[in-house]
Amino acid sequence: MSNVTASTTFDPTRHLKKLNGKDYLEVVHRLQWLRAEHPDAAITTHLEHVDFEAGWAIFHARVEIPGAGTAEGTGSETRAAFPAGWLEKAETIAIGRALAALGYGTAFCLDFDTLDGAGNGHLADSPVERPAPRREQSAPRSIASGLATPAQLKLLYIVGTRDAHLSEEEIDERCQAQYGRLPLHLTKREASGLIDTLKAGG
Repeated sequence: MSNVTASTTFDPTRHLKKLNGKDYLEVVHRLQWLRAEHPDAAITTHLEHVDFEAGWAIFHARVEIPGAGTAEGTGSETRAAFPAGWLEKAETIAIGRALAALGYGTAFCLDFDTLDGAGNGHLADSPVERPAPRREQSAPRSIASGLATPAQLKLLYIVGTRDAHLSEEEIDERCQAQYGRLPLHLTKREASGLIDTLKAGG
């Protein structure tokens, strides 16, 4: 009986799709990539908050690779922006951001998307230019203590959608334009500044 091992080769470039002329890798292939390299990796998620009346939810995800690093991610979604599976999409966003923090979908490809199986919906993270073909592992959030906290990231997306009337991807685009990176990689001070800007509706 053969088992999948960490030596199994997974080529993400075979699964890239063009989106607005840029390379893009769906979250399902990011998970395949992780499992090919680390079949013992553990992924846990939990629903941090849901408001069925207002129609929005926040998920938190943790990806742990034994002996190789741990990262966390937070994702939110609204019923209005994604009526077909908004809870599932929030969870997918959280998992994708945790994977990105470990290097899956950052340096080698792009940020994940959350299109459903039929290709409906909209992107969870805005595509960015693909850098040199190598994968760098980001520092786990527990080590990089200067990074924005999960609570700050949660508030950032709540304020952005509620006060600035921006979609998830528009918030990411604003962050990319202002700081050159996604919210997950902001410092605490940068996240606080962006939250204040969004609160003002800017």
